[in-house]
Amino acid sequence: MSRAETALQRLAEDTAWREDLIDSEADALMKWAESKVQQFDAESDDPLRFEAGIDSIRRTMRQINRLVGQRRALSKERQQVLLDEMAAACHVMPITPEELDATGNASPSFSAQAAPDESQANIALIGALTTWLDGGELPSAPLDDGRASVGEDALGALDAMRQQMSAVAQTVTAPEPAPAPPPDPAAMNAILGFFNAPSDSDTAPPAEDSHADTP
Repeated sequence: MSRAETALQRLAEDTAWREDLIDSEADALMKWAESKVQQFDAESDDPLRFEAGIDSIRRTMRQINRLVGQRRALSKERQQVLLDEMAAACHVMPITPEELDATGNASPSFSAQAAPDESQANIALIGALTTWLDGGELPSAPLDDGRASVGEDALGALDAMRQQMSAVAQTVTAPEPAPAPPPDPAAMNAILGFFNAPSDSDTAPPAEDSHADTP
């Protein structure tokens, strides 16, 4: 038996990480543990480092068990402590209970309300947690069918309105500018008369020469 198989057998015999989970939920968590054990086995030739990795997996599984199975009894502060401990052990960015709840995959993951199918909700929550612990992003909350259909209808109506406005704009032509009014003859004559009128220098008599000879 390989060391990975021995480690998985020890994990399977440890009931502390599954005491608050039903079989289907525990199976989902065990599948994640199997992938982590195989990863540690491939990455580490050092037996001590490998065993340290197995111990880390075991602690994380117990924390997930407590967070998922006891979530309605845990305060927000205690939930945050568990999330912070898991983030430190797996070297990922911390998250809050609200951020995990916002994924929508395990609604109501941290709510006091009863889920229609709590087992499926818990399995989805385990999936969101293990995705985060593996360095992935938390899944986004999907829209329910009703909200999605309303959104599609609204977008369709908006596109139709845009098409109608574009068609109307193409049929409307800008009005031609009104012709300029003809010039006023009286005003034109006044202007021409001003420029054609003789200046004072043209009409004044010549000045007498004071130096002219007198008889």
